[in-house]
Amino acid sequence: MKWGALIYLANEFDIPCIIQVAYLRQGTDDPKLKVGNREVALPEEVWNHFSDLKHIQRLATKTGKLITVLDEPFHPMRRDYYIASIVSKNHEDTRS
Repeated sequence: MKWGALIYLANEFDIPCIIQVAYLRQGTDDPKLKVGNREVALPEEVWNHFSDLKHIQRLATKTGKLITVLDEPFHPMRRDYYIASIVSKNHEDTRS
């Protein structure tokens, strides 16, 4: 749904690019989904699709939009630093 909305808005408002901030975390061999107060296995098909950032680049090719993926590793304990780093990098890129 998210990417459908992003592509729709980019087309509707003639926005040529989308920046994906991945909040990339180290993978796991046994991803879990929290449902209420229990954990269940995340379907492998879902994990494989969304954990491969190349899928997003293929979407760029198919839609004709420039999609930039910022895939710096994310650590929850360093959230403020991560966000500041992403904003700073994006700000530098827009000035060049």
